[in-house]
Amino acid sequence: MIAVVGDSAFGFSCAELETMCRYDLPVVFIILNNNGIYQGLPNHEGLTREQIPVTSLLPTARYELIAEAFGGRGWQVDNAQDLRQVLPEAMQCGKTCVVNVKISPMGQRKPQQFAWLSRDAGATSKL
Repeated sequence: MIAVVGDSAFGFSCAELETMCRYDLPVVFIILNNNGIYQGLPNHEGLTREQIPVTSLLPTARYELIAEAFGGRGWQVDNAQDLRQVLPEAMQCGKTCVVNVKISPMGQRKPQQFAWLSRDAGATSKL
């Protein structure tokens, strides 16, 4: 099983890794880590912890180590080439795995192409 999640979403459910590792469930978490909720900060250097917005997460967060702490496997990936190397190993591992994929903190989602996802909040639905 593969779960593709953002770093914020992973934070809400990462304690479930303990259960998955305890039961040797072969789940691969691919974390798209942009250092934040919505967007992270491109650079935290020079900021005190108090100056970092609550919607930003530290780029040094090592989510893959949580899996290792519970007996699973983990990798931090910084580029597409490393991701291509790591994914086959994670898929064949047979354990609960976390692949922490660092992406641009300022990256945007792809614009939605479905009217039901982007229509005005005040529009009436015909569903």
